[in-house]
Amino acid sequence: MALVLGLAAAVGLVVWQGAGDVVRALAGAGWEVVGVVVLWIVPLTLATEAWRVLFPHDRPLGHAFALHASWVGFGVNWLLPVAMVGGEAAKVRLMHRRGMDAGLGAATVVVDKTVQVGTQVLFALLGLALLGARYAGGEIVLPAAVAVVLLSVGTWAFYRIQMRGLFGALAGALERLLPGSLPGEPLEVDPSSVDRTVHEIYRDPGRWARSLAWRMGFRVIWAGEVWLALRLLGHPVGVVEALIVESLGQAGRAAGFLIPGGLGAQEGAVMAAGAAV
Repeated sequence: MALVLGLAAAVGLVVWQGAGDVVRALAGAGWEVVGVVVLWIVPLTLATEAWRVLFPHDRPLGHAFALHASWVGFGVNWLLPVAMVGGEAAKVRLMHRRGMDAGLGAATVVVDKTVQVGTQVLFALLGLALLGARYAGGEIVLPAAVAVVLLSVGTWAFYRIQMRGLFGALAGALERLLPGSLPGEPLEVDPSSVDRTVHEIYRDPGRWARSLAWRMGFRVIWAGEVWLALRLLGHPVGVVEALIVESLGQAGRAAGFLIPGGLGAQEGAVMAAGAAV
């Protein structure tokens, strides 16, 4: 149902803006727009490193495998109705099938998801500050501020749940979220072990601070995709405007976490931010 509603919202936005105008803009961009897709490897690599640095030095995760797993994770989260967490389960499943420690994988994706949400808040605050500074009194400022507050509260609650050891139950639910693709291939994860590993990561500020830096880099570079795409489509904007549109667009995606890929939710947020700038 969420997939249908999201697709309907996305199609409705295209029709509202004028399907002909959208098609003409894409046609005018030509094959150069493919470069936007190719450049996705840059933010993908940054997101991968944000996850990799959470692993201990004595049990590192290989670059090639981590990149592959991250790519799969993004695909699952964006294309399937898995509330934007199925991709993390997919990464753990891939680690398990490679004979790696699934418990360690579960702990790292839990912390990585916390870092994702935390940087989402920081990036939205950056966009909100830029929007308020350049376009004081814009109608979108208040709803954007409310969304940031809600995301902040959710991030803090998510962190506290982990520190109280309650996340072990969710770690055990990974198998139910993405069951094994082969008969007799159970995903054995000890909840208490996952909790201990999560706590160890948080006690090492260097690890999660590096993850935070890589993830913020991912979000900022992703705004470059907006800047380039709009330039190719014949609607060039400045770097600040691109940051505003992307930061609030990502916040819209986060708000529409039940919809695969945030279809409709992100597009609506991007259009609102675009109208404001």
